[in-house]
Amino acid sequence: MNDGHIKKKLPRQDIPLTTKVVEVIKHNECFVTVWLEGDIKIKPGQFIMVWFPNVEEKPFTVTCIKENKFSFTALKRGPFTEALFELKVGDLLGWRGPYGNTFNLDKNFKNVCLVAGGIGMAALSLLYQNIKNRTINQVNFKMNLLYGAKNCNGLIFKDIIPEICNNNTCFCTDDGSEGDKLFSTELLEKYLNENQNEEGDNNIDVVYTCGPEIMMKKVVELCEQYNVGCEVSLERYMGCGFGICGGCSINHKLVCMDGPVFNLEELKNLPDFGNHICKCKEEKNESFTKKL
Repeated sequence: MNDGHIKKKLPRQDIPLTTKVVEVIKHNECFVTVWLEGDIKIKPGQFIMVWFPNVEEKPFTVTCIKENKFSFTALKRGPFTEALFELKVGDLLGWRGPYGNTFNLDKNFKNVCLVAGGIGMAALSLLYQNIKNRTINQVNFKMNLLYGAKNCNGLIFKDIIPEICNNNTCFCTDDGSEGDKLFSTELLEKYLNENQNEEGDNNIDVVYTCGPEIMMKKVVELCEQYNVGCEVSLERYMGCGFGICGGCSINHKLVCMDGPVFNLEELKNLPDFGNHICKCKEEKNESFTKKL
């Protein structure tokens, strides 16, 4: 089992930068993607704090980066995210960061799997694109994506990063409206079993996951059962992003400083993992929200 986890940091901007909105894509009544003008240096797993002038801040993962612009995707959950749906091109938003650690992208990995639940795909989007671009010429490298949601309306990243629509991606929905009528964890168990050899070793090097915490708990349990490394991106209330407010604590760790990415061995020492439920519409981390 490979659970080596390297905590990488990038220089961060702690004073919000005011940035122009260059595009607003309303995927449906629940999901919106906002494109901001400018460049950003951020690694897969990290997040930024997005700020409405004279209002408040919320943490989001960056989902796509293009020349002189970048985007984040949100699920409508309360006043802050509702306001994102009202944005127009030319409006101003503030952001600061990046904050947090990153996923471990070991150069020796040859077979990786991403497991996403609903809006949890937002936290895996840059990771997917980074791995794909880095390994495009590696014939022996394999990456599979298992992407689930409540229904077909939750699979919005098929539009955001169309390249995921290939033979190495399996879609599933709770109601069977698209893909298999299964949970993403059921797809993972099947996939892990298919990659198990006669000696009990598994061909998969690591599973990266983000989704509802109850889903991620099951993913971690399966990875431990099949002796496969695992890294999860956690959600907790986050008011500052750099360890001052303490609102994002999970046991003795702070998600903003020690995470948001935690590996299997770290999670064994966090008994509260698996018990977190986002209880109110207003709560917290819109792009880390795990499911439709």
